[in-house]
Amino acid sequence: MNELLLQKIKNLSEADWQQLLGKIEQSLLLKKLAQKFREWNSEPLKTKTLVLAVYGKQDMLHYTIAENRFYKLRKKLYEIFLQSSKTQSSHKLAQEEMAKEFCKQLMDKGEIAQAAKALETLEQQCFSNNIFELLPEISDMRIQAAQALNRFSETKKMYSKFEEATELYIALSKQKLLARRIYEVNVQQGIGATQSYFKQMDIIARTHKNYPRFRLIYNFVAAYYKAGSGGKNSQIKSYAIARHFAAATKIMNSNPNIPIISFSADFQQKQQFKIKELEAIFLFKQLRFKEAAAMLNELLKSAVNNTHNNKKMLNEILITNTIHANILAQDSQTAFATVQHYFSFLRDNNYASRIARAFCELANVASTLHISPKNFDAKSILKNINLFIDQCKKQQLKELETAATFLKAQTLLLVGKKIEARKIFETDDVKAHFKNKEIQLLFYAALYAILNKNYTQKAALIKQFKKAKYSFSSSEDTMVLTWIECAITKYFH
Repeated sequence: MNELLLQKIKNLSEADWQQLLGKIEQSLLLKKLAQKFREWNSEPLKTKTLVLAVYGKQDMLHYTIAENRFYKLRKKLYEIFLQSSKTQSSHKLAQEEMAKEFCKQLMDKGEIAQAAKALETLEQQCFSNNIFELLPEISDMRIQAAQALNRFSETKKMYSKFEEATELYIALSKQKLLARRIYEVNVQQGIGATQSYFKQMDIIARTHKNYPRFRLIYNFVAAYYKAGSGGKNSQIKSYAIARHFAAATKIMNSNPNIPIISFSADFQQKQQFKIKELEAIFLFKQLRFKEAAAMLNELLKSAVNNTHNNKKMLNEILITNTIHANILAQDSQTAFATVQHYFSFLRDNNYASRIARAFCELANVASTLHISPKNFDAKSILKNINLFIDQCKKQQLKELETAATFLKAQTLLLVGKKIEARKIFETDDVKAHFKNKEIQLLFYAALYAILNKNYTQKAALIKQFKKAKYSFSSSEDTMVLTWIECAITKYFH
């Protein structure tokens, strides 16, 4: 119960939090308990901690009494929270959902004829806007209303609509299932392993070509994951991504009331956010890092703003993409600030097991740009990089483990531990980490010049660097090139 209340109260928007406080303002003990949940940033949250926060320090006898009272108090807070949540959720139903509920109420009150008329209009609207989530129930209610009114001559067409609504709902569920599988396979195996799923999505879209939502889902999912693809066979041509992106935006602009994957009260706002995020990822894939960074910074700003409706869009992918775009745009100040958002996000959501990832991103910014910010705790950072490497080993994520090992070597070099860094850089796994042979040669040329303090090779390195800039094809290559460029600026005169 403690963890459940902790998650629910911490996830409240500022407006909803103030509303909850208003409901418990007459009880000092309830306010103390709620505020403790709201302010808690560590884990786990023990009952004893909460009892002491609410009732103060007690001897053993009085603590037992206080603990029993606490359980009743916590139950009361949970009940008040549930009532508050129900009140809030009733205002967050989509227009079509509210209309469906209204029709139910009419039928419950016996106003069948009025319900039948409203249901006919609602069914047409949902078919037009491809809102397949609601259609089977609405079509079924239409038949019930017609039968209650003995209008049996009208039900034949209704049965046909009900059957179509059911087929469309099943097809939508299949599209959603494929989208979830594509996400998982892309993370574990790379985008190259997802092609069979995309083919299935395309077939569904062609089968139901009269309903553009299926084509929208296919193109949006394809653009989103192919633009941000990784793993083996991850080099998707930019024109293919551009084609999917253009198709998705064209459908959205022509049909602003059609949802993509999820239908909710504020789906239009979510979709506008997602399409902007997709555009930024596309710019990133095209190696237009300053433009991508500017767009991602704006999206992140709106997502971390407690008073903004986009707060629910905040997630790790958005944060890390923003960090990487700012690194490659060579904006160290914004990159470091975004890392702090990452730490805050993980702590606020009780993701203590993932904190090592945030330390890795901090090291990534510092080592790639060759900048050590104030309070750069090298010992703590290296400890967390080692922790992340161990996590990768346990999960058998070899590519990620090698990337983290490479980052460790970069960090050791940054803090002056050149001998340790050199040993790691010269391992076979780290050397194989490079996808581009020319960039690998340039990296090691710059590295050995730094290790040997041979800073007279600036002209030769710049010449090689300019040549290498035209041979890279991925953001991973650019991350290494950024390291080389910043190294030339810092070390060579």
